[in-house]
Amino acid sequence: MRLLEMNPSRTLLTALAFATQLLPGRIISPDGSAYTNVTANSVLRSEYDVENLFDQYLTVNQDPGSGNDSGRAWATNASVSTPIVSFELDAVYDVDALAYAQRQYLDYNENDKCTSVNIWVSETTPFSSASAPATTPQVSNLLLQTDVTDLFKLYRFPSSVRGRYFLLEFNRGPSAGGIGGGTELRLVTSLPDEVSGTPEVISPDGSLYTNLQANSSLNAQYGVENLFDQELTVGDDATSGTSDSGSAWAIAESDGEEGWVSFELDRSYQITALHYAQRQFSFYNFDDKARTLEIWSSSNVPITEQPSRAADRTLTLNENSTDLYLEYTLDSPITGRYFFLRFSTPNPDGHLGGAELRLVGYPAALVGAPRISSVHKGDDAIDLELDVPYPGLYRVQFTHDLSSPSWTDLHDDDVEAQFPIINLQDTLSDNLNPVGGKVFYRIQSR
Repeated sequence: MRLLEMNPSRTLLTALAFATQLLPGRIISPDGSAYTNVTANSVLRSEYDVENLFDQYLTVNQDPGSGNDSGRAWATNASVSTPIVSFELDAVYDVDALAYAQRQYLDYNENDKCTSVNIWVSETTPFSSASAPATTPQVSNLLLQTDVTDLFKLYRFPSSVRGRYFLLEFNRGPSAGGIGGGTELRLVTSLPDEVSGTPEVISPDGSLYTNLQANSSLNAQYGVENLFDQELTVGDDATSGTSDSGSAWAIAESDGEEGWVSFELDRSYQITALHYAQRQFSFYNFDDKARTLEIWSSSNVPITEQPSRAADRTLTLNENSTDLYLEYTLDSPITGRYFFLRFSTPNPDGHLGGAELRLVGYPAALVGAPRISSVHKGDDAIDLELDVPYPGLYRVQFTHDLSSPSWTDLHDDDVEAQFPIINLQDTLSDNLNPVGGKVFYRIQSR
């Protein structure tokens, strides 16, 4: 946990606990003011001007807003299959990534999404957005997510580029039946390499998985502790075709639709994958197989019932395997010491469960702790810059009195970090002009 004290009479704020060092990975001009001379090859109409790409203060994975995007997004004419935008920055930067939100009118429309982008960069010469240069782009065919709504997503470049002037040519694919453009766009500098560390099976013998709980067990021979009692290698057959009684966890028939397990480890880990074997009595039974696994994690709070928030990660399990011990890789890491796993199936006719389970990762301590790196008070908002060491969920809270045990969440939902800097704004009037003159912030990993 890191605390920062804000005195509203000062523009720069004083840290109670944070080290001074070069901060890794930041959005260039979160408020968009450093992006000037912005032009586009097409604008649908005035309320969809290209300037809308640089008018919101967002952090990666944030939703720019819902409803009609008129007045807050850039949109081109329907006939334009390659939307182009050019701009200049206030200085020369080494740029490592693009933060970009697709446009979305009211509902998700795949035809409105851009599939990739080409980027040209220059230190000295401005570009014209009328057409793309004939030269090879410095960043070629950077793939964009089309299955998202208008979330502000991070796209890392294959290698860093250096420049002040930029031209981006978006591609909309062969169908291109909608209206392209974007909701928000920023460049990212000083982005470090992905967190290094060699993921390993956490506690191969299962001894570090403690405080085990499950929603049910078929009988005493099918307790949840059986998930953590064998030391296996990926590809092993967990029960060798014999009865799994005494060597697997299985739920009671009344809970046939789902089963859940909770446990804790000895410390927080960054989790990159999961090893799991389906259960099998003595022959393959389709109805005993779990189809979906949802995972919740927390670094600080035990989880003994299903959280109200969405799962941190969801996996589709191999339902065709017998009880082979298989690896399932997470699409991005999560961090935690406490875990809640929900197994489910659309065919609740058997006794789902599992023969063996382990997490794969490495101690979170290897990559440091989250911290508040700076706070700046403007006329209408307090800008917070949060330095986080790994992707995951974080919660930002505030208080006006450090002697009080009560802290208030700054936002209703946890903030999902995809890279090491999160930029947030606090617009609460009680914090802009706090009674007693001070407000304190803290950040915690979830």
